[in-house]
Amino acid sequence: VAGVVRLAAGDSLRAFRNLGWLLEGAGSVEGALAAFQEVIRLAPDSADGYDNAVTMSLRLKRPDEALRVAAAFARRHPERVEGWARAGVAANVMGDHVRAMRFFGRVLQLDPKYFGVHWEQPYGLGEYRGSEQRAGKQPPATVEDLGKG
Repeated sequence: VAGVVRLAAGDSLRAFRNLGWLLEGAGSVEGALAAFQEVIRLAPDSADGYDNAVTMSLRLKRPDEALRVAAAFARRHPERVEGWARAGVAANVMGDHVRAMRFFGRVLQLDPKYFGVHWEQPYGLGEYRGSEQRAGKQPPATVEDLGKG
């Protein structure tokens, strides 16, 4: 799939992003994931590619892959909330609620209003609150909690 995606989009960041959304809409989540992985390759500092790759990995029921992608972004940009938030979602889906809470704690340290503004979607604030109840209060995560990737 990745080879076909590369042929279709050339080396254009915008083309890969649009192709990913088009493939997702057409029901090819695997193809969409390949397109968003190319977005990451072309723009490794853009949260957009990572965010969409995590979403596609979760849709494909691959939370370990989602966590790996989210952690890569959080390691690259520990000051930005996107990687930490998505790592928390992936850990929560995996059932690792303590780790999820630590990642979400880091998000709240960086941006206390993040969940109220950005998380009105699947795996969002309701999942965070569920994790909070299951895991209890946890210290915020650090880059070391992301593991090696």
